[in-house]
Amino acid sequence: MPYKVLMIDDDPSMIRLVHDFLQGEAEWEFHGSADGGDGWEQAVTLHPDLIILDLNLPDIGGMELCQKLKEDHRLRSVPIIMLTGEYREVKQRVKGLELGADDYITKPFDLDILMARMYAVLKGHAVGGGHADGTGN
Repeated sequence: MPYKVLMIDDDPSMIRLVHDFLQGEAEWEFHGSADGGDGWEQAVTLHPDLIILDLNLPDIGGMELCQKLKEDHRLRSVPIIMLTGEYREVKQRVKGLELGADDYITKPFDLDILMARMYAVLKGHAVGGGHADGTGN
């Protein structure tokens, strides 16, 4: 069964880019959301195996959404890769990691690097099973 990936980013071209890159890969089931509110609802409904979360969202900030995801008992085990366009914002990166983000990627990024980090984060979370829900499915 493929890994469910939810990407929450207000840039439709970024969502499309990652979607198109992963589309030919059988091990990924991609879902995209353009804002934090919809992203939260999709996360609760889908229970994805991985969330790619942009730091700057129009309605709810990426940090706030990361915290909300990690505080929810249904979603706290889902790994999060944060995206930011601000490579100099070390304090923001540290705060995101303290809130529970598993990795950080600065835009623009290479898609092969993103995929490698997705695999690495999922591998790190696979101790309880193959997927974030611990089912191995």
